Amino acid sequence: MFQISGTQPEIAAFVEPLSVAVHALARVNIGEDRPADGVRLAVLGGGPIGQAVALAAKIWGAATAVVDPKEDRRALAQRLGAQLALDADEEPAAQELRKWGGGFGPDIVIDTTGIPSVLAQAVDLVARGGDVVVVGLTGGTAPFPSGILPEKEVTIRGSSCAALDDFAAAVRLVESNRETIAALVSHIIPFEQAKDAFALAHEAAEGTMKVVIRLP
Repeated sequence: MFQISGTQPEIAAFVEPLSVAVHALARVNIGEDRPADGVRLAVLGGGPIGQAVALAAKIWGAATAVVDPKEDRRALAQRLGAQLALDADEEPAAQELRKWGGGFGPDIVIDTTGIPSVLAQAVDLVARGGDVVVVGLTGGTAPFPSGILPEKEVTIRGSSCAALDDFAAAVRLVESNRETIAALVSHIIPFEQAKDAFALAHEAAEGTMKVVIRLP
């Protein structure tokens, strides 16, 4: 049982996606007691999980970049502290990330998109000897030249859901960053309109981030 005090239920609901982000960072040894000072971390995908990863990493000391084709998501990432927010559909994005990473690329790339082809991009973007963490789920196949793994000595890790310690850390993050977390909750929909809430989340139109259903 986890308790959270002094927090609106709609904001407290973000503990769950934040716990997924915390677990992804734990896979590369970043956490509240394992600071990431000096680490450059890029997040591919600026949805709720991607924003949560970037925010937690920034709070724990990493320099962060978020890559997403949607302008509103890039703007939100910068408001939350990302140093870079790049358009995934523009060619200079890869060049900018490599330049930001000292000419080598980010130390860590976390893929939250669930798009199979993005894994190849993540492996290409990460610095030599770096880590790629795959959070986004997909049933698709991600073909890429496997020789790049030994060539760059890249480590690929999967990350799914969260452990108890991750969930507890997410609770503490929400409690200490309520106003910031509130910016990630874009819609609060009454229970009677739950069907509309699911459609809104699925469409992910401009201005949509975390959609929360308020129970009676």
